[in-house]
Amino acid sequence: LRHTSFLRSNDYGEYVLAVQWAQSANEDNEMDRKFSIHGLWPSKIDDIGPGYCVKPNKLDEKGSEAHYSKLIKSNDDKVKRDMTNLWYTGKSGQTDLEFWGHEYAAHGTCFNPEDEDTLSADLNMDYFKKGVELFKQVQPTLELIKELFHPTGDGEDDFEAIPVRKIKKILKQPENWGFKVNFSTSSRSYFGDDLLAEIRFCFGLKFKAEDCLEENPPSDEATLCLPWFDDEMESHMCPGGIV
Repeated sequence: LRHTSFLRSNDYGEYVLAVQWAQSANEDNEMDRKFSIHGLWPSKIDDIGPGYCVKPNKLDEKGSEAHYSKLIKSNDDKVKRDMTNLWYTGKSGQTDLEFWGHEYAAHGTCFNPEDEDTLSADLNMDYFKKGVELFKQVQPTLELIKELFHPTGDGEDDFEAIPVRKIKKILKQPENWGFKVNFSTSSRSYFGDDLLAEIRFCFGLKFKAEDCLEENPPSDEATLCLPWFDDEMESHMCPGGIV
């Protein structure tokens, strides 16, 4: 069952854990061949958001992001080690601190698991701890999905394009996940079309997994692909990529 009651101060009813394959989602081609955290987003049932729930010192959005980047840099919480390995930027020219500052300003300021009447502008590292904790829950399933996309050895089409139904079959198994997710796709001329950019997992207000309300889901027979670079930085492209 989905949660239908909304928090008084934030007006959201679930958490969306967005997991990205950085080489599909962003322009940096030297990322690790693994899924990583994009963000933990307090969201309405049918929409992503709210966002920027608190702007410290009446700063604008960019100012808020820079403000929280500085606070995160000076914070010595050990969760930052996990963040470096699991929650890193995929954008060229953006540092991890800038990325974390953006995610906190945009989404962490809305994080209110205790349903407080008033949101605080103080940095709450529990936001990042919860994101890392939820990601570790889905990691085994992500590894199974990654294994679907294996090299074919057929020249330019080095990586198989996988029907969505095969990904859903893994997710459908209760021992793997057992709930509906949302897929986000992208297209990059270098790698090809129909790239699997993100998988979005949904959790209720008590952080129990639940079905996502599917948003324009791809058909079961649609095919998706994961591009990657090997250890020698040789590209492994999807069908349609530039040779």
